[in-house]
Amino acid sequence: MAHHHLHHPSGSARSLSPSALALATVFCLLATHLCTAAAATHVRSLTVSAPPPVSAPASAASSAGAAAASTAIFGDGRKHITGRHVQKVQANGSSAAIVRPMGVVESGCGSDTCNAEPWRCNVMSDPINVYLIWHGAFSKAQKNVVRTFVRSLSSSEGTVSGWWGISQLYTDCDGNAVSGDVALAGEMQVRPNAFKLLLGENSLVNLVRMGINRGKFPADVNGVYFVVGSRWSKQWSSLNPWGDNFCSGYCGWHSYRSIKGKQLKYSFVGNPAGRCMWGCGGKTLYNAPAGPGGAGKGMDSVVSTLAHELTEAATDPYLSTWSDSEGYENADVCDIDFQASDLSTTSDGAPYNLEGIAGSKFLVQLNYHPTQHQCVSTV
Repeated sequence: MAHHHLHHPSGSARSLSPSALALATVFCLLATHLCTAAAATHVRSLTVSAPPPVSAPASAASSAGAAAASTAIFGDGRKHITGRHVQKVQANGSSAAIVRPMGVVESGCGSDTCNAEPWRCNVMSDPINVYLIWHGAFSKAQKNVVRTFVRSLSSSEGTVSGWWGISQLYTDCDGNAVSGDVALAGEMQVRPNAFKLLLGENSLVNLVRMGINRGKFPADVNGVYFVVGSRWSKQWSSLNPWGDNFCSGYCGWHSYRSIKGKQLKYSFVGNPAGRCMWGCGGKTLYNAPAGPGGAGKGMDSVVSTLAHELTEAATDPYLSTWSDSEGYENADVCDIDFQASDLSTTSDGAPYNLEGIAGSKFLVQLNYHPTQHQCVSTV
């Protein structure tokens, strides 16, 4: 199993009983095309359980005689739940912008950890490459909303780079900060048949592997591979196939897995249009007459969720660096919070808080400032 960090809809903490976990395991053994074998998953709505022994990334694992490449990599014991980390979905009718009390996000890396296991304390300090795997049908306009946002992250044009500047305040043991250089480095279109619209977790890893095998993109340790699900894609959780899935349990998540002998970071982000726009887009976007991207409000939600997962992957790539005392990462603290005072509107009433290249506009949740200890839209 991979180690995931999930972006969830709002919901109470839950855990599976042994009997339910056994049922989930049987379900997954019978339907491996839908999900991987049931295992504890790092989901914001789940209660915390003690993590299993830590396995090091490939570079450290090889010297330590660690397990095979498909072995899960888990974070440290700071209340990380084994599995993935998700962004929560807001409950319908909720008026709260932030779905949990604000914690203090801090590095979990003291001098002992930095000296003994520095890989645990990594941030993505080298130039970051974003790879997009389009799962299902997207129009050119829909794709361009996401492409333009990613290309705006490092541009001096507009304010999107100021939002990414918050990520650059996070450092590793040696003081190396998250890179300000983010590029759209590759894409792959997947046109699944109806049956394969149900994505299991191993299916996502296989999509990344397929793209590498086909030469669409390299096996890049400085990359984050995003599987972007269309409005018809369904992402199936290995932990609880009957509950914690895209829209019913979360909006997106990030993780990492050994692929092609390298620890590669990947993420799932879904389009909530027609399914959970309130939960994943938030009430501001849900109630708006239009979205700022001009390609449907679902794609505006995709942009905000992708931004959420990208900053978390950059600041906490192995789920052991930056989080609060309960394991919530920087973007979790500000989940689906757009700060009304920061909002402007387009001529057709679409709300936005950031501007990018070529006059593009976006509605992106706030991010946690690690020294001001508050949610902000730009540095």
